Amino acid sequence: MRFYLWSFVLVVGIPLFLVFGLSFLFKFPTGKVASVIFAIHAPIAVLIPWLALQFSVVRTNDSVVLTGANFYTVEVSADEVAKKHVISNVSALGELRPVLRTNGIGLPGLAVGNFKLQNGSAAMLFVHDSEKPLAVLNAEAGENGTVVIVNDYLLSK
Repeated sequence: MRFYLWSFVLVVGIPLFLVFGLSFLFKFPTGKVASVIFAIHAPIAVLIPWLALQFSVVRTNDSVVLTGANFYTVEVSADEVAKKHVISNVSALGELRPVLRTNGIGLPGLAVGNFKLQNGSAAMLFVHDSEKPLAVLNAEAGENGTVVIVNDYLLSK
């Protein structure tokens, strides 16, 4: 829910505020300008949350392929998924807490993509709800030795 609110504020609220603020400041007529801005930003406000929340799990005999936001993919062996370590929520991650987004989407309650962890290692995150339990797959689980952190309920799909 927090993600939808943030995406609405960023994609619709700020541009409309700027248009009305600038038109008031410079005495532009607002009717036509506002309708054009709304026509451009309304589809974007729907598209961004839809795109960010896309997630798929493809299981094969010996691996699981996780894809988030249609851009970020990691293949994990089925053995590593079976040995997953479940943590209650993001605040309980400790040294594995993400501190820097290097490539991806990071908004309150949503983290998809490449992140740097507090201990300095790289991680691929697929977190759609930071308050729900997370599955941590160890350093050998992902590509190039990266840690994979995913909401546990997404692995059971």
